[in-house]
Amino acid sequence: VRDAVSMAPDEVRAFYLAKPELFTEPERLRVHAILLGVDPSSSVSVWNAAIAEAEATVRRIRGGANFADIARMVSSDPSSAQGGDIGYVHMGMLPEAVQAALGTYKNGEVGEPVRVLEGIGIFRVDERTPATLRDYEQVKERAQQLAMREKRDQVWKDFVASLRKNADVVIAEGRPASAVKTPNQ
Repeated sequence: VRDAVSMAPDEVRAFYLAKPELFTEPERLRVHAILLGVDPSSSVSVWNAAIAEAEATVRRIRGGANFADIARMVSSDPSSAQGGDIGYVHMGMLPEAVQAALGTYKNGEVGEPVRVLEGIGIFRVDERTPATLRDYEQVKERAQQLAMREKRDQVWKDFVASLRKNADVVIAEGRPASAVKTPNQ
């Protein structure tokens, strides 16, 4: 049933136009990070000390200290060797708390410390690239695959629904299936 499905090019284009969210590259952020590492099982006092250190670090950076230099000195994030530059990330790739915080930052702004699984993070957004719908020609093959999958699934569901609608089902409680007589017997 599914293999009998085909699609005309105009149907694929209509699918692309109807579902732009499937072909939109999400917003990208260029982010720098400092991670003050804390073992997740550490005591409250260790976490509180890390928060205090992070708050002091944010004050130093906002006071004019170089973010990259501080990242190289104190960060336990792998990006510390690059001055905390983690490159471009898509919104949706980050932990919820970090994503929520970064969503409010202006370019160049150093935000308040954020608690993450690995410790306390300090983040700076350097650049934002808005979400963009990819050109149809770039995603035509992917659009074809997704449209075919959706159409095949719908054809299958319709087929199963028609079988159920036209089937005579008899349920005989307590008797073996071989002892059940169908209406045609």
